[in-house]
Amino acid sequence: MCPHCRQNAPIVYRGVVPHCTACGAVRVPLSGSSVNLAGKPAKIGGTLTGAAGAAVLFVGAILSLGFGFLFSLISTTAGLAIGLTLGVLTLVMAFSLFFGGRLLWKQGEAEKSQTKEQAIFALAHVRGGILRAREAAEALNLPEGMADAELLALARTQPERVTLELDDSGDIYYRFPAIAPPMRVPAWEGPRARVAEPAPPEAEEPVEEPEKRAVRYARN
Repeated sequence: MCPHCRQNAPIVYRGVVPHCTACGAVRVPLSGSSVNLAGKPAKIGGTLTGAAGAAVLFVGAILSLGFGFLFSLISTTAGLAIGLTLGVLTLVMAFSLFFGGRLLWKQGEAEKSQTKEQAIFALAHVRGGILRAREAAEALNLPEGMADAELLALARTQPERVTLELDDSGDIYYRFPAIAPPMRVPAWEGPRARVAEPAPPEAEEPVEEPEKRAVRYARN
């Protein structure tokens, strides 16, 4: 656990200096699993085991043919029996080593993926549940494309824990619902048009009757 951010975050080596993948603070060497080294011992062991299997297959095939040929000089039946027995033993040993090497390689890949996932979730806790690919790339010391692939894989395989979202600019970010509360984006409201009040009707002059108009003119 990081003593600075209190997250159970793996470390990442930048050069020879270990840093916390969540907060970026300097950590004590070997104080946690490392995203740089996770799974590498198992993968190296798998490679060496597979190489040993290939060597056993090659040497065993030569010995089977050699001893089979030598014993066939004495007896054809004995030569076939010795050659087939050595051949079967060689195949069993070689394929056992091949299978063990492949299993070790898969274990290394699983450990590497698990360590990266742990680092991503620890980083998400520190960042408030919102992550972008460039932030994960910087924290895990990975190319941005690889970090985006890791986040996208989490969104596909664990949609209840990681969701892919778009911000107002159309850029992609990843939200962790268990950490970040649902974000409500208010609907856009344009400026309301102000409707002018109707003007009051103009007062009309009263229409006088002809008789009254004639009397008024006569008086004037």
